[in-house]
Amino acid sequence: MKNVIFTLAFVALFFGTFNFASAQKDAGVRIVSGKVASFVLFESEISFNLSFDGKVTGFDAVCSGEIFYDLNDRIRKIGNNSVLYDFDDRIVKIGSVSVEYDLEGRVRRIGTRNVSYNLDNRVRAIGSINISYDLNDRINRFS
Repeated sequence: MKNVIFTLAFVALFFGTFNFASAQKDAGVRIVSGKVASFVLFESEISFNLSFDGKVTGFDAVCSGEIFYDLNDRIRKIGNNSVLYDFDDRIVKIGSVSVEYDLEGRVRRIGTRNVSYNLDNRVRAIGSINISYDLNDRINRFS
């Protein structure tokens, strides 16, 4: 009986303190028609689609509520998340997540993760995740 109580206490303690969200990946790849189409960066309740050359191509928001548009027909607000743009129509903030760009117009940082590039102007790393390409410019490693 003591073993059963001890086991139940251990299981309750382990699952009560283990954070399943921290075990999730914070970046991935989007596959379209069997090929890697873009990178996906998860930040809070927002995921950003990032092209190989560092452009934000879209985003997904996990939220509910009304959707508001600005005069240029861009999304201005989704639920409680405001969407801000710069003068070049690039997203600079969604909710509490900021997006920064370098002088060449490529994403430099999303949230807390830096994005770096190789000599061919392809994404080389997203935070601590390194990306390498094969001779045909296809991603062959993402870790």
